Amino acid sequence: MSAVLGFVVMIAILLIVAAFGMWAAQRIAALFDKKPGVRDGRAAAPLSGGAITTRHSSPDGRFAVVTTAEEVKSGQWIEIPALYDLGQNLQLFALASRWSADVVTWSPDGRTVTLQLRKAPADVPGITLTVDLMTREAQFVSRSGVERVPVTDVGAWLSRYVRRFGV
Repeated sequence: MSAVLGFVVMIAILLIVAAFGMWAAQRIAALFDKKPGVRDGRAAAPLSGGAITTRHSSPDGRFAVVTTAEEVKSGQWIEIPALYDLGQNLQLFALASRWSADVVTWSPDGRTVTLQLRKAPADVPGITLTVDLMTREAQFVSRSGVERVPVTDVGAWLSRYVRRFGV
């Protein structure tokens, strides 16, 4: 009987210590405010800085990559890109859901834009897409090598890539 009582007392002490530890950890975290940035109840997407859509304009202002933030899993956000010719008010391409542009880089003259793409929910490095806006040619650099296609075929090329490699 005393062994059972001793066991119950030991479990009660263990629970009290664990509860105190969790309380202390929460107090310390609150003091240092180490919570992830949250805006309107959601974590900020990588490129958007918390906005649902972000415009990445070319240096000359003639073109723009617009990324739209989408939560694919709890706390995991992607930035779905679309490329626009602002002078002609024309969408050159818009990628399907699950494609994320993790990095958007414009050349200084605004002639080319490079996007680092990945297919969610995978976190492995994906594809580098460079678009020459003067020739309207897209160049993909991936594990299958380097391929060039017209900018209007970007979505179709990515679909074929997924079928080939199961990304």
